[in-house]
Amino acid sequence: MSKRTTISNGVRWWRYFLIPVIIGFLNGALTNPETRARDFFYALVFGIVFFLLYKMRRVRFDDENIYRIYGQKERVHPYTSITGIIRSGRKVNGRRMWRVEYHDKDNLKKRFFLLEGIFQHDSINDFIKRVEKANPSVKIERSHFWDQVNRSLGKS
Repeated sequence: MSKRTTISNGVRWWRYFLIPVIIGFLNGALTNPETRARDFFYALVFGIVFFLLYKMRRVRFDDENIYRIYGQKERVHPYTSITGIIRSGRKVNGRRMWRVEYHDKDNLKKRFFLLEGIFQHDSINDFIKRVEKANPSVKIERSHFWDQVNRSLGKS
């Protein structure tokens, strides 16, 4: 087993900047009765953003598996269970999302989305090469638009 490579490291560290903001709004809500409702609302909104950043997953891979990491929990998916890697039409901050389809241990078809990390430019290509090597029957769509055009014309 080789060293794990990061695909998506997320931006979880931003949540630490929200802690003083939340505390400031809560302090303002408790000390200033005129802006109490507004400050509680902002504290709630930033609290939800903090929670979403806390739950954001990190994705890593090695020669045999892909690992989705949620806080301290880790979900392992072997390459042999992956049935498709599809480039999504959606973007987040200018970066393309990828949909990974797989079969779980109960043989149910499931999927998850991953987003290439900010400083991991070639990690998606490396991941796709490793999956193709371990599972030659995997369906790869690298061009969202042209793959759909070919499919509608019956070329795929």
